[in-house]
Amino acid sequence: MDEPLDKIDRNWSLGNCYYITLEFMKDSTGLQSIEKIPKNAEIRLVHGMVDGINGRIRHAWIEIDGRVHEMSNGQCVNVLVDQYYKFQNASPARRFTRTEADALLGFLKTPDGGLPISYWGDVTDDQIDLAMAQYQPSKSVFASGVVFSDPQAPSH
Repeated sequence: MDEPLDKIDRNWSLGNCYYITLEFMKDSTGLQSIEKIPKNAEIRLVHGMVDGINGRIRHAWIEIDGRVHEMSNGQCVNVLVDQYYKFQNASPARRFTRTEADALLGFLKTPDGGLPISYWGDVTDDQIDLAMAQYQPSKSVFASGVVFSDPQAPSH
């Protein structure tokens, strides 16, 4: 298996929220097929802002049917959206479906093939529309088998 992307040229002090949430989105259909997540659940990757130790920070989390699943940096939080937003002073900027996230990974790639694993809160509707128009599921980043993060790694 290739080295997970979050182990390559990465500053761990910045956290792993973008990596862990993309890995979750990539695997979400598999999790639904083995009934870890209800088949009709609405799953969204969310990019927004939360309170950090030194002020507001950009962040990513997962929402499933009105609950937040926060897995970054070793957390295992599963709370109602309202509770999370209140406790973290969270403000969502954008929500993405699995298909939109996969399409954006391909669309926003750097010229050298680097993946845009970062904050997508400023992505525009036009960019999403263009990404979706070019999206080819069988040739997508998720279909390539890329590993964003090793959930078994002790650093999670």
